[in-house]
Amino acid sequence: GGFGFALGWNYWYNWAITVAFELVAVQFIMKFWFPDLPGFYWSALFLAVVFGINALTVKGFGESEFFFSLVKVLAIIVFIIIGIFMIGKIMMT
Repeated sequence: GGFGFALGWNYWYNWAITVAFELVAVQFIMKFWFPDLPGFYWSALFLAVVFGINALTVKGFGESEFFFSLVKVLAIIVFIIIGIFMIGKIMMT
């Protein structure tokens, strides 16, 4: 009883802090590419996307998580390949 209650509040607190941090981080990241656009718009767009994904069905949420994980895995593979080519180029000189 009490452990589940505390765990639920900790889970809520964690996500409240995490989403707020990500809303601020997306402003800083997008300001690099779009310096004239106010950060509020990026935060609102990101919040709408996060809310939209969470409002989907379980299948839709799972599919989006699968896609985002696939993007991460592909990015890591590309970085490894680029690193191997860079090491090879350094060794040739």
